[in-house]
Amino acid sequence: AIWRGCIAPRQPAVLKNALTSPDLQRLQQWSDEYLSTTVAASAEVKVEVRGSSTESFGRGSTIRMPFGKFLKAFAAGDDSMYLSAQEVPVGGDGHLELCAPPVSQLLCDLPLQPQAMACLVPQQLNLWMGHTAEGASSGLHHDFHDNLYVLLRGRKRFRLYPPHDAARTMYTHGRIVKIHPNGRIVYSGQGRVNPDGSSAEDVAEWEARTQAEAAVETAQAAVDRGEKGSAARLAAAEEMLDEALDNALDMQLDDADESGNDSSDSEGGQPHGSHQRNTGASHDPDSFSRVDLAAMTDTHISKHFPAFPGRAAAVEVELGAGQALYLPAGMFHEVTSFSGDRGASSGGHLAVSWWFHPPDNLDPASGGHTPYTCDYWPALWRSRLPQLRNLALQPSAALPGSGPASTNANGRSRSRLQEASGSHDVISPVEASEEGHDQGTKAVSLHGRCRPRLSLLLNTRGRHQLMLLRGWHRRQLA
Repeated sequence: AIWRGCIAPRQPAVLKNALTSPDLQRLQQWSDEYLSTTVAASAEVKVEVRGSSTESFGRGSTIRMPFGKFLKAFAAGDDSMYLSAQEVPVGGDGHLELCAPPVSQLLCDLPLQPQAMACLVPQQLNLWMGHTAEGASSGLHHDFHDNLYVLLRGRKRFRLYPPHDAARTMYTHGRIVKIHPNGRIVYSGQGRVNPDGSSAEDVAEWEARTQAEAAVETAQAAVDRGEKGSAARLAAAEEMLDEALDNALDMQLDDADESGNDSSDSEGGQPHGSHQRNTGASHDPDSFSRVDLAAMTDTHISKHFPAFPGRAAAVEVELGAGQALYLPAGMFHEVTSFSGDRGASSGGHLAVSWWFHPPDNLDPASGGHTPYTCDYWPALWRSRLPQLRNLALQPSAALPGSGPASTNANGRSRSRLQEASGSHDVISPVEASEEGHDQGTKAVSLHGRCRPRLSLLLNTRGRHQLMLLRGWHRRQLA
């Protein structure tokens, strides 16, 4: 129902009684005391410190501290600190991991793919915590991913604006050059970004490499069967694979030159943290509007931003504890957070969100079975699931590429693992209403001699190391 009624037509929706869904029920136990007793309490997190209780989020400075120390301040009602999406490490496959501490240490309570959005490929899991009795604004912005926002405590007011005329009306900091039919917005300098958010160059490289690996596997099988001419076919296939890997190496060298040898992942050239303001930065990300609804009067807005539709044009959604909001990629929104329920100020506000790669096959009749026209993101997700499931059986294991186990422990239980793998009972439908018009490398290897080297490549910094890797690769195939 949610695919046909919300995801495919790109309509926001409130999911009422979201926490009654079996895969989300464990979130009901997330008291301050419970969280402080988990292994996540020892994780170091980045926390924003606001100058005043009325200052908008994303304008303060940032400090690092143990999650447990933040929880103590949070439980005491400290309204100066705010915990938002954390920097996520790059994994062994060259893509950003699914989450970072403290979320990576709380996966025992979280489904990898919420049932309500099981048709989409997750991109990141995030945790949001703070105290704002008087309300604090996120600033008007859009996300680059579909978003399932689950509110556990507090109250949130969302002002929503559709993206279709954003280049003229939203006054973004970046220059919008394209808005895909699914709402995915592309800015100047981001290169060729596909509707699902992938880079056209990355997809072309992946397709060439995947085809070459399949050709090598087929030729090797023919050699094993002793077929005539199979050795020549294998040599030709390995040459094709060698060329595909060389092209990938060249792309990485170019990226290293252009980014100052920074190997961090990005979405279409945009820094990954661009879903939120960069605290301490001199400017806002491309995706933020220059219209400040929290600070500017209507008169000021109409004078300086005449094409902006105004506050009255926004669809307002008020989210209460236990509810969830689905936002498609590109939907502009300002979020104002309040501690406690209406009329109350205790307890703070606490939310978990899942970001998903935006679907680009929006046929309502498909039922969401093939939400992407390209297998790029689904293939990445399939390759990651075995690692995530294996880690779920190791309470002290770290997520791939995210550092020592002591700071990335993962406590998924076997019962949660079964839910993640699909061996769970069908949940009762979640009510959706339109209240508004976001190891090993061998485990992912198709060809044991080549894919591991590409994974090493994608995590290697600097021209010198990349050149050494290229030479090593050629020696291995020689």
